[in-house]
Amino acid sequence: MFDKLRNFRGESFFKRAAMNILVKMSTEEEVELMTKQFKAIDTNNSGTIDHKEIKAYIKKQKIFVTD
Repeated sequence: MFDKLRNFRGESFFKRAAMNILVKMSTEEEVELMTKQFKAIDTNNSGTIDHKEIKAYIKKQKIFVTD
């Protein structure tokens, strides 16, 4: 259990660091566009995107994905 908590904490730190770098390297307009795109995919407004939301967005946008 402690290992899982440590791994979760490490993943969370990494995710925050990656997002911080992405935002700092982007222009204000790019951040606004990414926010709009994220909100368009996050249909349940949970603040996260799950596989069902991604699948629905891909289908809605008529994006064809092959294996």
